[in-house]
This record gives sequence, C-alpha cells and structure tokens, in this order.
Amino acid sequence: KGITLEQVTTAVAAANKAKLRASGFFIVGTPEETFETVMDSIEFSKGLKLDETRFYNALPYPGTEFFRWVKENGIFIKEPSDYLNGMSHQREAPVFETKEFTYDERVKALHIAQMYSLKRNYRNRFGAFGNLAYYFYRQDNLRKFGRNALSILRKTKNSISSN
Repeated sequence: KGITLEQVTTAVAAANKAKLRASGFFIVGTPEETFETVMDSIEFSKGLKLDETRFYNALPYPGTEFFRWVKENGIFIKEPSDYLNGMSHQREAPVFETKEFTYDERVKALHIAQMYSLKRNYRNRFGAFGNLAYYFYRQDNLRKFGRNALSILRKTKNSISSN
C-alpha cells in the first residue's frame, strides 16, 4: 500500500491513543512473498495493539497487474471462473502457487495466520475467557469437552446416588 511498517505502527498507536478501534487486515500470497515473510507479518501484527486481526488469501482478478504477475510468475491451481464465481471466501484454498511459495506452504501459512488471529480476536473480545472461548470454538475440542463433561456428570450422579 506504499507505506512503511513504521508508519503502520505510528498509525495504530495514534488510533489507540484516540481510543479508536484499530483493525489489521493482512493478505497472504502477494507477489514475492514466501512462507517466511508471512511468519514475519504474523510477528509484526503481534506487536500492534489491534482490536481485530484477519488474514486472507490473495486473489488475482483478471485485468489487474496482480493477475498478469501470477500468469507470468506462478501457476494457477484454480481457474479464475472457478474461484471468482464458485466461492464467496477463499479461506484456506490458494488459487495459485509459485516456486518460492508452494501451494502446501500457502495452506500452512494461511492456517497458522488464521488460527493466530482467531485466538487473538477471541482474547480481545472475551478478555480473560478468550483462550477458553477459542478452545471451545474448535470443533474437535468441543467434542472432547462434551465427552469429558458427560463423563464427569455421570461420575457425579453415580457418586451422589451411592451416598
């Protein structure tokens, strides 16, 4: 966007000082990006006092410079007609790859970034209970919690009944 990281840091600090909500929206998979630079972006976002953090897939739209760049430097995994017409959100499905940033690396980087932002957003929203809310958000953990809670309830009921 033509600004430096220092300018971003200053702008977020100014928003915080003015008691304005500050959100950070990051794009994963822009030209020249690698798995390591995405990890750098996550680390950078951790240093900012943001109320909300989101990470999204880069989507090349036909007719844009970015689209031309992907055609020249990458490989489309999905046809533009598929990803522009068939899906409303590209959360974990990159539509292209490059030799510097493969499909598998893109999926992994986006997953790490989204899990970090989800956990952070829950912490910001629910305060001290944020980590617990994040834990229950994850489907597998919710099922485990349900089984454990049922087991505890059964043990408690049996213990009360036998007394």
